[in-house]
Amino acid sequence: MARILHQDLFGWEDVKLMPDLERLKMVLDQVDDEALVRALETDRGRGRNDFPVRAMWNMVVLFPLTGHRTWAEYCRELGRNRDLMALCGFPVGNRVPSAAAVCRFLKKLKEHQFNIDELIHQAIDRLGEELPDFGEHLAVDSQAVNSVARKASDKMRKDGTPDGRGEHDAENSRKVSLADGEKVEFEWFGFKNHLLCDAKYQLPLIPLVAVGTSSDMKHLKPLIEGYVSRHPKLARRIKDCAADMGYDSAENILDFRSLTDAAGELLCPTRKLWKKPDFVYADESGKEIPLKILPGKGKEDLCYDEDGQLYCCYEVAPDKWQFHPMALKGYERDRQALKYACPAAHYGGNCPGREECEKGCGRSVRVKLSTDPRIFVPTPRHSLKFVRLYKRRTAVERINGLFKDLFDIKDMKVRGLINASLRVSLMVLTVLTMALARIKNNQKEKMTSIAAAA
Repeated sequence: MARILHQDLFGWEDVKLMPDLERLKMVLDQVDDEALVRALETDRGRGRNDFPVRAMWNMVVLFPLTGHRTWAEYCRELGRNRDLMALCGFPVGNRVPSAAAVCRFLKKLKEHQFNIDELIHQAIDRLGEELPDFGEHLAVDSQAVNSVARKASDKMRKDGTPDGRGEHDAENSRKVSLADGEKVEFEWFGFKNHLLCDAKYQLPLIPLVAVGTSSDMKHLKPLIEGYVSRHPKLARRIKDCAADMGYDSAENILDFRSLTDAAGELLCPTRKLWKKPDFVYADESGKEIPLKILPGKGKEDLCYDEDGQLYCCYEVAPDKWQFHPMALKGYERDRQALKYACPAAHYGGNCPGREECEKGCGRSVRVKLSTDPRIFVPTPRHSLKFVRLYKRRTAVERINGLFKDLFDIKDMKVRGLINASLRVSLMVLTVLTMALARIKNNQKEKMTSIAAAA
């Protein structure tokens, strides 16, 4: 062994370690967990108290911040780091909890999922008090969560309950995404985490873990409904929610509008579902765009595409039509309609179809949103405003990236839907509590930073 004869009283390694422990302490100081801890202590009763409930709970709260993938790794870290053990609240000289002891504690903690969700809601309310514009712009997306098992198990215990060592909830799942215009298929065995987040501050709000084969479309309403019912004051701030085309449906658009009292709008691209259009229009680049005739406007000289763009058309030859995109004049909220204007009158120019036009050059058209609720929305998808607002959806992708890279959500080494939900809830609680701690310590610029020292 190479002995070090002269050691500095204060080494540089200590200087680097102290801010990191302070970062963990910041989180523990902001978790309002007294009700949960008392409930856990009541459950334990007069049983063995080798590892106090409060210390075990602090250990669980800090787990996502330590960078470890498994509880066994975390327990070994506690054995090497006495300062971390003291921070959690374990008595001096106490032995380190084993991975089995942690698993037993987590099993008991699963019975208090409601209390953990309540801690998340309390953190959201506190952030809403600290940040006046918190919750105005939302975003939602889903993320794969792998199960530690390879396949589902049908093994049962003697009493008829599922064997806890097997996977009984996960399913083989597949997701198709677009990358550089090409479809990319991703398959996994496990679950899917649907996450609602604040798009401006890039903070998670409400997680919902479901089986991987369930459609994204079915989980938007429960997310928004749960958020609005639990946070009515913050719900009045909602202006929009950005989502990918996996959440596109007329029901979701109408439900989101009704849940937010018509003040919020769901921003999502349309799925291209038209199989038998009335016309096919080729734009300047040669791209073919399917069109349908706009109903209820008299003559069949108005069409629209799947992005809600309106076209005026006229016949230049037998069975040969000319199409011109009409100019968007805006959304009229009192009429619940979009207004479009004649492109020749709006942009200037001569229209060859002037004589055949029903009202002549300068015609304006109002399209009710109820004409096709999935296609016609207050902020049309072909508008520059939609492109600008939809860019906020990258916030939820960054949060999912944080969960994937720092918290290793894809390989969490868990079995069962309840275990996966518990782990995801702890991740969300950690991120929200860290944001509160940063604000309280005048570090608002580091609000979304998890790894930065205090």
